[in-house]
Parts: sequence; structure tokens; C-alpha cells
Amino acid sequence: IPFTPEFTANVGLTFDFALGSLPGFVRANWLYVGDKEPLTLDFPAFQYPNGIPFDIGNYDQTDLRVALDVTDQVRVEAFATNLFDEFGITSTSTTGGLGYPFITTIRPRTIGATLRWRF
Repeated sequence: IPFTPEFTANVGLTFDFALGSLPGFVRANWLYVGDKEPLTLDFPAFQYPNGIPFDIGNYDQTDLRVALDVTDQVRVEAFATNLFDEFGITSTSTTGGLGYPFITTIRPRTIGATLRWRF
């Protein structure tokens, strides 16, 4: 199957804690995606008539989340997705020799917070 790596791994760890009487947790996830089959991209055909081999290399991604239950209904969370700002290619395609390849990547580092209110 195109763009399917031979090997992938995912590890997640959660640590529950209490800050005074407030329960919370810290969660870390690590994802590894191995190399994919090399492709031959046909861009631009007038410059490279036989195409160019293009390797989609491996990458890993680390995510982190910290949460604290302020009340039974309110949770505050902070998170970092792709903490180390890894550049990973998930797929690519060509435009039939008319231009350059289109490459799809993982999201860049994202840091944020969430306030959850349960009814």
C-alpha cells in the first residue's frame, strides 16, 4: 500500500497526581513512523525525463498534556503537540510532470490550553 511504512511504534505514559486536593495527570505520547517505499516523482518532465527518486524518510513526534480538575465539572489542560517541531512527510504526489510535487506533512509544533466544563 503506498505511503505505508514497514514499521511504526506508539508509546504513551500517564502519571496521575494531586495538587493539594485537586486531581490531575500528565500524559506523554511518542510516535515513530518508519521509512516508506521510495517514489519516482515526474517533476518537471522537461528537466528530468526519467523522474527523480524521492525518499520519504522516517520521523517521530512527541506530544505532552497536563490536566488539573479544578472542580468536579471544570478541567484546565495545557498541551504541546509535536513538542520538538519535527518535520515529517506523510505523503506526496506529482502534478503529472507539469510542475513540482505536492507534499503533505505533519502539523508543526502547537502549544495551547483548554478549559473544559462538564454538565
